[in-house]
Amino acid sequence: VLFLDSANLLDKIKSDRVSTIYDLYKAEISDTSQFTEELFKLSIDNGSFIIILDGLDEIISGSSIKFKLQDFLKTIFEDYCFNLAKTKIIVTCRDYIWNEAFSLISESYEIEDVKINPFNKSQAIDFFKSCFKDNDKLQRKSMSIVNNMIVSSNDKYYNPFMLDTVRDLVSNTENKDQIEDIFEIDNIISSKFCLIKNSYLDYLVYAVCMREEKKTGINFSSQVRVLCELSKINKSIDKTDFSFVVKKIIHNTDDTIISRLLNHTFIQYTSQKSIIVKYDFLKEFFTKISSAQFLSEDHASLDLGLLSALSNKVSYLNHFSKDIGSRLLNIEIENILLKIMTYIEELNSMIECTDDSINIDKYRFYISNLFILYLGILHSKEMLKDREDLNKALFDIFEKQKNILSKVCLYNIRDVKNTPKILFNFSDATIEECYINNYHSFTDCEFNEKTFFKSGIIGINSTSNYKSNLKPKNISKDIIRIGKTSDFIENIESSLKENSDNKNETLKKFIRLFFKNGRFMPKKIAEISGKRGGNLSRKMLEIQVILIHRDTKLNQEEYKINPKIETDLYSFLDSGVVNQKIKKITRSM
Repeated sequence: VLFLDSANLLDKIKSDRVSTIYDLYKAEISDTSQFTEELFKLSIDNGSFIIILDGLDEIISGSSIKFKLQDFLKTIFEDYCFNLAKTKIIVTCRDYIWNEAFSLISESYEIEDVKINPFNKSQAIDFFKSCFKDNDKLQRKSMSIVNNMIVSSNDKYYNPFMLDTVRDLVSNTENKDQIEDIFEIDNIISSKFCLIKNSYLDYLVYAVCMREEKKTGINFSSQVRVLCELSKINKSIDKTDFSFVVKKIIHNTDDTIISRLLNHTFIQYTSQKSIIVKYDFLKEFFTKISSAQFLSEDHASLDLGLLSALSNKVSYLNHFSKDIGSRLLNIEIENILLKIMTYIEELNSMIECTDDSINIDKYRFYISNLFILYLGILHSKEMLKDREDLNKALFDIFEKQKNILSKVCLYNIRDVKNTPKILFNFSDATIEECYINNYHSFTDCEFNEKTFFKSGIIGINSTSNYKSNLKPKNISKDIIRIGKTSDFIENIESSLKENSDNKNETLKKFIRLFFKNGRFMPKKIAEISGKRGGNLSRKMLEIQVILIHRDTKLNQEEYKINPKIETDLYSFLDSGVVNQKIKKITRSM
């Protein structure tokens, strides 16, 4: 059995990218004992061992590692299971992170999905019986605390972390009769740290930190701020760096305070060089409350460390973004909007003050991410229900003046199955300094003749959307085109030319039905229909290329060419002259 623990692997991976399961194997096994990649592939295909990859969610959400689930799965199916395909590969992952990542995959893979259920009530009772053996009082006390949390929260299940944390609190609290008091979240603390009272995890974090305050004398606020700072750092740190983090938060820090914090329930301290927040979901929890405070506190300032930590956690209407929104339900959306606009303005000022292309690109991505997070917050407040709400948000953030958007940043936005779909309406808008790159649905957005991208960068990664109403004239020559943007524009131009040529030929064929002896003549409606002009005649009537001939001397109805454009149509038919009137006709066809 090859057991790969993602939490431990993140610090060992020497590259910034994980593409294959062999990348993880190399990080786990010492150089002297490693198989070559070819031998590793053969061993997997032959079924020489079972692979267990525990905690893939930590790699998916790890901001320092570039990881695409589709590419990862593709290599397993195509490169590692190419013949016999005997090896069993077991992957564990939090379900909502797996579902979000898997929904982005365009290819079909046969993967058996096994969902591990939490404990039921009977199993929870058995758990506390095994913990407290013959002590019925502690068993009942523990179960009472858990049941109260279940009643108070939206999470109606017995989570193993919940049960184990309650066991630890009950076991290690001296005055067990007062233990329930530490589960009563103080309203002032709840407001300051954006804790919510319908989540069991908030109750547990509050209870553990209140217990630690009584035990160590380090107040709740200082503990949480240290844990939030640690959660922003995407790797384990050594004791020196940990001391530096603590000293920024707690004045007059000494070795005793450092030692007490290193023994905190939520901190994993395995050596002088390995200090991290104990669980990935706790790290995510503290990042969420940091983000909520970042958007709600009056005196909060731009935090590049937090923005970096959010890089691989925020995506359009994902669980993470909406959970931050749920922590801001009591904050007016106008105040949140003002905060986000202020941070974006600061980031734009930083862009103007540097020539470092890497930092410029990073700051633009942060701006895009703040906007996507804002959409998640709007959704949590039930203020993002349709395309109109989506467009309002875009204009609220980036509108410079009426119908002029400025410094729009839309980076790395995947096409996810959420409602409303992330498609904007750029009709009638001028976009100055746009920075659009790897926005998968960009060409599916709405554009019209007045849409104009004036300056900036556009990166389109697919050339296949021929139904897009984005036209070459919508994009200024001053726009820097990266990726496949130029190819996409060329394809659209070719498609438009082909379409125009086809329309010209169709128009010629139709008006030729009326041409006889060097001039246009009225024709019977039945005759036009019989010569395959019937399907077009209704449209040609609508755009007034032809009219009903009222002065006919026949007993049958006739069409005639519109006298007002007869000369133009003659030049078009005879010499191929395409003037503005002909262009208007073909555009209307």
